[in-house]
Amino acid sequence: SNPSVAVNFRPAPGTGNTPVSVLALATPVQFLDEQQTGPDGLQWLRFRTQDGIEGWLREGTFVPVA
Repeated sequence: SNPSVAVNFRPAPGTGNTPVSVLALATPVQFLDEQQTGPDGLQWLRFRTQDGIEGWLREGTFVPVA
């Protein structure tokens, strides 16, 4: 998928798993205070969407808001 349009919301850190969802840009998510280094060596952070889906986004695929 084109990263400028949507991001893959993963069930666990790392790109080697099937996304639980594909989030459109500007989808609001809540940070769950959990961060891990994935098998890819990148930082992954855990979020929950407004409809209650929990998953992981790779650092750099989201923009924090105040």
